[in-house]
Amino acid sequence: PNGEILTYRTTNREGYRHYHSNPKVCLDCPLRSQCTSSKKALKIITRHVWEEDKEHVQEIRLTSWG
Repeated sequence: PNGEILTYRTTNREGYRHYHSNPKVCLDCPLRSQCTSSKKALKIITRHVWEEDKEHVQEIRLTSWG
């Protein structure tokens, strides 16, 4: 919610990429309660490696041409 960028950490064997926030930044963030309830002030987003392609296909599918 505060516009901070999550950094890529790793990809697991199932093909999911993990993006983590910087706990030092999140610790003092006024919007922390909207973003995470983690005691370590850490936000983790997990996305599949094909997620970007799936979003693109969804955009095309919803057009009149698609």
